[in-house]
Amino acid sequence: MLINDELFEKLSKIKFKPGGVDGSNWLISKSGIDKNKNILEISCNTGLNAIKLAQKNGSNIYGIDMNRELIERANKNINKYGLSDLICTKTADYREIPFDDESFDIVFCESVLIYFVNLDKEKILKECFRILKPGGILLVHDLVVEKLDELQLNKMRAITNLYLYPIDRKRWIEIFKKAGFFRIEQKLGNLILFNKADLLTDEAFKSLMRIVKKEISPRSIKRFMDIRDYFDIDKRSFKYILTAATKK
Repeated sequence: MLINDELFEKLSKIKFKPGGVDGSNWLISKSGIDKNKNILEISCNTGLNAIKLAQKNGSNIYGIDMNRELIERANKNINKYGLSDLICTKTADYREIPFDDESFDIVFCESVLIYFVNLDKEKILKECFRILKPGGILLVHDLVVEKLDELQLNKMRAITNLYLYPIDRKRWIEIFKKAGFFRIEQKLGNLILFNKADLLTDEAFKSLMRIVKKEISPRSIKRFMDIRDYFDIDKRSFKYILTAATKK
């Protein structure tokens, strides 16, 4: 992922999700989560998702992130809420997850795979399969495209200043099956990320507004609006995709 300007350095504090909070809730509804389940969150960011899960379910949660600074922020938040007995974090590469085989009942992977080339997507999914217990479930929240040619892809990268690697639904199903998952349930919907109407109802919006008001220059705000408008106009090409994939 390429983050080399003020806008995305600041926005890295927020974990935007293509399907918003409703998408995350759909995944949770498929998880069978309870206090006896061991959970891994890939790309735990500042720890807020893990905190909510621990507060609601009392589950043991492990969070990994490739960004050391975000892990430090996550630990501060976890300590602030007095949840260090339930949540542990570490810096790790998602392609080589540092846990033993069959360690987890549930793995969450939200807004992650879009940033990895297809080969790395496959590596991450295979690692998720490896660390899940038999009957365990992988929950993925990401972006899907109906059709995206090279010209569109380059335009998207130029506007966002991010190297994104979207794939279509057929390819998503292929890589889940290739990783070994046998029951794959999916849900698609209109993109909430950067959508003018839906963004107003999403949990990330308040955090975004706080950062915009305090930390981001007018030039970067305009760039954010340009990105939002791009996804809003081209919403037919981009959708969110939710996947609940089970290991035998």
